[in-house]
Amino acid sequence: MTKDAPSLIQMVVVATLESFYSSTMLKVQAHDFLFGYDDKFISLIQGAVKFLNKEMPFEKFGILAMRAAETKERITVRTGAGDLNSIGVVTAVNGQEKLTAWDDDECNRVDGSDGMFFPRLEINRSAKLYLFHKDLCRKLPLIFEDEVDFQDGVMGMRFHPPHNVYNTTGSCYCKHGVCPPVGVFDVSPCAMGAPIMMSFPHFLNAEPSVTAHLEGIHPDASRHDFFIDVQPILGFTLGTVSRIQLNLQIRKSQRISLLEEFDDGTILPVVWFEVTADRLPPDLFKMIYHASVTVPLIQNLLKWGMLVTCVSSACGVLMCWPRRKLTPVTSTLAVVSPPTSEIIILRLTSV
Repeated sequence: MTKDAPSLIQMVVVATLESFYSSTMLKVQAHDFLFGYDDKFISLIQGAVKFLNKEMPFEKFGILAMRAAETKERITVRTGAGDLNSIGVVTAVNGQEKLTAWDDDECNRVDGSDGMFFPRLEINRSAKLYLFHKDLCRKLPLIFEDEVDFQDGVMGMRFHPPHNVYNTTGSCYCKHGVCPPVGVFDVSPCAMGAPIMMSFPHFLNAEPSVTAHLEGIHPDASRHDFFIDVQPILGFTLGTVSRIQLNLQIRKSQRISLLEEFDDGTILPVVWFEVTADRLPPDLFKMIYHASVTVPLIQNLLKWGMLVTCVSSACGVLMCWPRRKLTPVTSTLAVVSPPTSEIIILRLTSV
């Protein structure tokens, strides 16, 4: 981050790092690496931040340090009141209806689902859904992959990002026209300038130059892709397997020799995460099961039952309807009176 800083600041940073760390390698417990450990350099920064009357976003240094604490950030999401098809759509981040990370209004537009609900009227095999990803400062497109039996007869439609989702060449996600290699996404514009790159685990779908300097990289779509299973009738997310890899890009400075072993621009993988939600809680499952299985079954039974009843009734009416044939008939009508009455005979001719 100090590559473009004045020479004096670079010299101070180098002197501070060399005085704090006798080796460039640190050994910490896995839990501390993820959720935070006491670091001398971070403690120094905290002192400087307090002196400047600012706030640090975390107290300890860790990959998930900011995730393991209460945050003041706010995300505004539509409830669907007045327009059920807009339920779950993100409209603002920290009260701002537009981001400032990118150079284009379209990329800065806050839009897409929060991941819980998707517009149900738009869910079909050819649809493209959008998921707003705050850590990437963008919305991610999702395309249909397959229909799956998510859990005990509850069917879902599986959506996943397209293979080129991290190909930003020529798009507004390239800051100042500088684009990262295909397969990685530059997050630095929304990470306080830190050279952070996001990708699929093992650089799935990345161009060969990204992994040319690495060993042990074995991308596999079945293990490293991420997807979301959606109930199409309700638009409700049944489950997800979210996988993302955090990388750092080496940006060498002439006055900092700590990274001399690496080529400038090298992308180093740090850690990849997998967050899985593959089953629904029992109470929620019962509600989703009845909504997606029981109710459609009853609807079909009523629909076909009414159709069969109507057809059967119509056939019965047609079979029992009396058949009449109109022909000229000459008949005699006799009216018999009591014995004391006269007998009158009328001759009638029908037409």
